[in-house]
Amino acid sequence: MTASNLQSEPCSAIYPYVLLSTYRLLVCQVCGFASVADEVATHLRTRHRDIQPERRQELVEKIKQIPNILHSRDDLRHYLRYPTNTIEPIPYLAPPKPDGLKCRACGHIVRRVQKIQNHCAEKHQWINPRGRGRPAPNCPVSAYELPWEEHVACQRFFPSRAGSIWFQVNAQTQLPTDVREEEAYSDDEDEDTDSVFGYDEVDCENSEFADNQAEANGRPHANYPMMRDEPNMAMFIEFLELLYQLCLTISTEHFSEGRPSSTLLVFFSGILGFSKDCSQFLLARQFCPYLSGLIYIQRLILLERALPLREYRAIGDPTTPICTEHPLTEMTSLRDFGRNIARTEPPSLLFSWSDDRETIRYGDFQLSMDKFRQIPDYFSSLAEEICEKLMFDIKPDIDLVMMKDDMVNMSSGYSFVKHPADGLDKAYLDLLYSAYASRENKLSKDGR
Repeated sequence: MTASNLQSEPCSAIYPYVLLSTYRLLVCQVCGFASVADEVATHLRTRHRDIQPERRQELVEKIKQIPNILHSRDDLRHYLRYPTNTIEPIPYLAPPKPDGLKCRACGHIVRRVQKIQNHCAEKHQWINPRGRGRPAPNCPVSAYELPWEEHVACQRFFPSRAGSIWFQVNAQTQLPTDVREEEAYSDDEDEDTDSVFGYDEVDCENSEFADNQAEANGRPHANYPMMRDEPNMAMFIEFLELLYQLCLTISTEHFSEGRPSSTLLVFFSGILGFSKDCSQFLLARQFCPYLSGLIYIQRLILLERALPLREYRAIGDPTTPICTEHPLTEMTSLRDFGRNIARTEPPSLLFSWSDDRETIRYGDFQLSMDKFRQIPDYFSSLAEEICEKLMFDIKPDIDLVMMKDDMVNMSSGYSFVKHPADGLDKAYLDLLYSAYASRENKLSKDGR
């Protein structure tokens, strides 16, 4: 199918949408992906807030009047027909991805090696000749031996959920210059919106959001998919590395003339020792948690210096020497000293007794001994009420002293209830009858 054969109907009346009559879909020209008719209102409200509400409502009404288009996600599952042969790229969709992997047996396309391996193994009983682990030396696997094709240009209508299946397009065709080079909105943002509005489940098989997460562990700085511009990404990564270098420098600052307070971090920790209104110092037990937080962060920073998770291209390998005197050792020593001091401090809760020793007070709260003596009776009575409800008011005449048990009986399901001398083997029937006949919380209602 050529681009000229693709029936599309761009119309200013429904801008930013264009109608792909061949596939019965509406495609947002700004975002580069399709929408079903029932989700147009939500898409405009979340993605195109610059459009006036009156204009949005007008678009929704006009789209409702368009005949023979797909309205819901269920329609996609039943009526959407994907291209079966290689077609020219659809200009209104996001630009084709050049790294598709196409199954030679059925034409299924994904963009991750692990996914195509799982597909071939599950659908076509393919067995990976390499097995687990690294490939053996001098045993290369030729590309023609793989059950899939590589470097397949592909597009898709939706970035996630139903309708997000990839289809092959002609890699040689250049899209018009007015088509943007990058998608206006990343797929992970679209799926976040999907989860908020609860449209549908995420299609993990074809979702680029899942692809980004899979890449995050194998590609440095892949945790920032929202930074799609390479220059911006480079600047952002450089900023993070410089921030790490600053934190490392502060954490390894040398003492001046042996004075710990000469370092910025120790001096700052002293400020944390003031109360919120700066009218007094905190007690040792109140100050130690602040020190613990600073110590924990410094340990993470120093651990990253000793065992870097990734290469630092902007700042290089941090070579800041660590001597015996640095803020971490001082704070650890100070916290240990503070914990010893905390043992000698007065308790955080102070109770006072009345002169007659019959009433105990804490602030505005007071408790007399008469009320205190009533506490066991109160909880005992409450426990009895709960037991009566659980037993549906059944009060069996059982002498616990006379109960028999067989401690050597190891058969499955045995308990003292089934011991013949106890006569409780039929007791569950009485309980079941009471449960059905009970007026409150009964198991049976209207004969059901």
